[in-house]
Amino acid sequence: MTGWGPIAGSAVSLTQTNPHGGGNAVAISRKGTTGGQAGVTDAPDRFTGLTAGTVCTASAWVRGPSGFKGSVKWIAKNGTTTVATVTKTIAFAADPNTWVQTPVATLNLPANATSADLQVVAPAFPAGSTWFADDVTASCNGSTQPGPMSYVAHWLLNEVGSPPNLVALDSVNGNNGTAMGGVSGNGQTYTFDGLSGRVIVPTSPSLNPGTKDFSYGVTVTMDQAPPPGETYDVLRKGTTNTVGGEYKVEISNSGGQALARCVVKDVNKVVTFARATTDLLGASHAVTCTKIGNKLSVAIDGVTRATKTATSPTIGSVSNTETLALGAKGETSPTTGFDWYRGEMSDAFVKTS
Repeated sequence: MTGWGPIAGSAVSLTQTNPHGGGNAVAISRKGTTGGQAGVTDAPDRFTGLTAGTVCTASAWVRGPSGFKGSVKWIAKNGTTTVATVTKTIAFAADPNTWVQTPVATLNLPANATSADLQVVAPAFPAGSTWFADDVTASCNGSTQPGPMSYVAHWLLNEVGSPPNLVALDSVNGNNGTAMGGVSGNGQTYTFDGLSGRVIVPTSPSLNPGTKDFSYGVTVTMDQAPPPGETYDVLRKGTTNTVGGEYKVEISNSGGQALARCVVKDVNKVVTFARATTDLLGASHAVTCTKIGNKLSVAIDGVTRATKTATSPTIGSVSNTETLALGAKGETSPTTGFDWYRGEMSDAFVKTS
């Protein structure tokens, strides 16, 4: 699932039973009790910075319950606005264990579009059923997707205690952290009290993406936005004045709504940010920030909500000697406050290409 996420209302997981190729396929179903589209999307969009006339092609192998169909779909976009779509569909085989390949979907990028979102979906799919996709191929004028990203640090935040003992899942890099202050763990999430709770992860080369493409994010649940004019620092490595740059995801207050904003600053002090307009209050939401080339995107629950292109042709190196902090700034005594996070958090991570 590296580089992919569920479309709205979908649930996805990996399965090792009867893949088309390799060791895994993706199993896709509906979260709700009613039918609707179920599928995955390359989240955030992997084909960006395109020019008019670019030709994109894609196909996928699918299988599922007889009587329904699988599709591969291109969505040409300008920012978050859909400009054009192209869909190719095939009926699932009579035997639900038999794989079939979709026809090739070919998109000629319109003049006012700059990116292409790729989706593999089953339209009008019933709740309670599952279908499967595997071996997706895609290119735009012969240029394939950027390489997949891998975890350099992954914290499920499922330890128990007040404060809990934080352990990182990646076995290569370690990157264990220390929870301190008002942090408690119930075995599923950490709760941050908004007053003194944070997690500090020591600096390490693996947490510095340098010039690589990278992604970072968390799953948050909150019932209160930060005070007007303030922000919650949810995941942050470095600060505004840090030599070598910084990256962070923060929550801001906009008219009482809690909105996620991704920020990357490189060694040359080129700052790029992307803010989603999805209110995060009242439910659990996965927030993902992704830097690819000179673009920075923010995705909510696997759906890209905003993309910003840097003023510079490239986003330069991002590498510093600061700690990585969850729930606040990592500084000992910041000059502008800690920006304490109030709410629950789980599944924090950093990935690089």
